[in-house]
Amino acid sequence: MLIYYGPYSTKQRVKIIEFLNSCQRSIVMTERKFRQYFNSISAPTAFMIRSLVGRFEELGSVADRPGRGAHRSIRTVDNVETVRQISSRMRLELWKRFPGHLTER
Repeated sequence: MLIYYGPYSTKQRVKIIEFLNSCQRSIVMTERKFRQYFNSISAPTAFMIRSLVGRFEELGSVADRPGRGAHRSIRTVDNVETVRQISSRMRLELWKRFPGHLTER
């Protein structure tokens, strides 16, 4: 399951773990300490705290996992040509299947 930890920095995530351990693992007290320490109106949700702690216990780190984020394709001459060939083949297949409905470009 992919969980987005939002705008929380690595320092804030470490503090969440510290607060939870210092408060006998109380979620409510962790949220209160977070609000006080960072002078914030909002606090991490209980689900976010539990999942962060679970990941910390599993991996030993609160840092983002590498390789997350948008995957980007590289635009090269070969890639562009491959897409053009696939597109023209698909257009031809559709034209054969529905000859009266499509106009050839």
